[in-house]
Amino acid sequence: MLQISDLHLLYERGATLIGVDTEKSLRAVLGAALSRDFPDVLLVTGDIAHQPVKETYDKALSVLREYYDGPLLCVPGNHDVLAAMLEAGLTTDAVQVEGWSVCAFDTHEDDSLAALWTPEAEAALDTWLASASGNLLLATHHPLVEVGCPWLDPDRLDNAEALLDSFCAYNTDNAKHGVGGQIRAVVFGHAHQEVEATLDALQLYGAPSTCFQFRPEAQKFSIDSRSPGCRWLELNEDGTVDTHVQRVDFPLHIDLKDRENK
Repeated sequence: MLQISDLHLLYERGATLIGVDTEKSLRAVLGAALSRDFPDVLLVTGDIAHQPVKETYDKALSVLREYYDGPLLCVPGNHDVLAAMLEAGLTTDAVQVEGWSVCAFDTHEDDSLAALWTPEAEAALDTWLASASGNLLLATHHPLVEVGCPWLDPDRLDNAEALLDSFCAYNTDNAKHGVGGQIRAVVFGHAHQEVEATLDALQLYGAPSTCFQFRPEAQKFSIDSRSPGCRWLELNEDGTVDTHVQRVDFPLHIDLKDRENK
């Protein structure tokens, strides 16, 4: 599975955000990644658009399909508007692959930075878990763990620790009774940096952005010099995940004054 995240696309060709042509950087990431392998699933973990209108999402789908014609799973991020995203055909439906089920858990709210836990999202998650079996992977936009950036960490769910504890309890209970699935991993975006953590046997991974990166451990908004990238995830039959981040050689000309709609 190939995970890309935080595309921040603009609908006008050649438009930039913080000095980066986000369409060109996305193309660079997809071109480099898909020239070496063809994944079973392409997972997009949010902030697909920075200008969240249908024209931007039409562009997103067109670019993605230019490089990849397989199963696609998209998760809305805090910069996204879900209705426009769905209207353009960017699907949030769960996908099945080689003994694994991969599901989107929507933590976004239109026009809000922080993560939100809604009854609708909870119901959708409960329905998926009640019917799932085998190895499970959950994809969110907002991190469920602290990423070490004090200005970013408040954006995660208020009840993130309790949610992760419930995942571990779900796994323990199912294993005890020999039924249901096992949540093996959670992947997320939003952090614009590489993140890896574990909780009991639960693996948690954050991906770099396909455009600009946030500086790790920064006290306030700060851009890193690292290149755009993506995360590869090999979902093994025994429930383990082998993963690595791939960076691409893409020239960055950061301009902090260029923060339209930021």
